[in-house]
Amino acid sequence: MSLNREANCRRTLPAYQKRIAILKDFRQYLPTGDSPLDQLTRHEYQTDMMLIGAPGQLLIDGHIKSVAPAEDANAYEDANPVKPDGTIIFNEKSNEARENAIVKNLMKASGGTAVLVLGGAHDLSDNVPDGVRLVEVTVQGYPN
Repeated sequence: MSLNREANCRRTLPAYQKRIAILKDFRQYLPTGDSPLDQLTRHEYQTDMMLIGAPGQLLIDGHIKSVAPAEDANAYEDANPVKPDGTIIFNEKSNEARENAIVKNLMKASGGTAVLVLGGAHDLSDNVPDGVRLVEVTVQGYPN
């Protein structure tokens, strides 16, 4: 099982799952020609694949069995540093609450092992309860 930010709350999960099913089915119809329409179709497909993220791609390829929401919608919104007036204000307390909610959702949904793909700025090591093993993987090209 994997958790993904795009499927960030229960209300968006059906749309996310539908998008994955469409992309999985559409893959067999991808054009191979060089016409502008073929190129546009492949570009749109690649864009959609980026939008579903690594977990959605792993699901399409059959490497994982399911994708569930990692985010709590309210905690996510509260931690968003971009305010309605366009200012950027990082709130450490709100971000910690968001990360706690992510870990809580992981614990609820996984039933054992969960894979979570986050940006490099996240550090869940202080949010994981005792007895739970956290394995972090950083891609080689990520700046230190």
